[in-house]
Amino acid sequence: MILAALNDYYQRLSEDPDSDISAPGYSQQQIGYAIVLFEDGRVADVLNLHDERGKKPVARSMSVPQPEKRTAGVKANFLWDKTSYVLGVSASSKRSVQEHDAFKTRHREALAGTDDPGLKALLAFLEAWTPERFHDEPAFVSYGEAMLDATWSSSSTASGATCMTGRRRRRSGHDCREGPPAARRCAW
Repeated sequence: MILAALNDYYQRLSEDPDSDISAPGYSQQQIGYAIVLFEDGRVADVLNLHDERGKKPVARSMSVPQPEKRTAGVKANFLWDKTSYVLGVSASSKRSVQEHDAFKTRHREALAGTDDPGLKALLAFLEAWTPERFHDEPAFVSYGEAMLDATWSSSSTASGATCMTGRRRRRSGHDCREGPPAARRCAW
């Protein structure tokens, strides 16, 4: 009886758009940046998703696939992770090359054969990206070192749009339809 009541309560919360309850297999994570991709995988823009009205920038909570449990091992999260995994750059990680390779491998294997244009854009981004490009990519230059060791996520909507997002230990959420007109659009 108690389990049934808890299940009913979860169902009501999951249907409430103002609730922070995640669907099974997902969790709320703190995302603060979005990387908007063109269909060919090039970076269209980087959006700062932090609310900067207060003393400190605050990101909103975002629902992403549940994180991998890792202590000392290299395990990439699906469609999101920290900068050393997604971009291969870090201010603190000494194994960012291995972490980035793990992220690329995980997505190559999981998304092989996909027809989704947004996921194809993500795969094209990962294939073309090299960590050395971080300091030369115009979309990243304005944020620079502030992005290092942030957590990044990517998502595709039903229309196949792709957006990658990053966090720095704060809560966030976003709708990146406001990016450049030629870029694919995404919304969480």
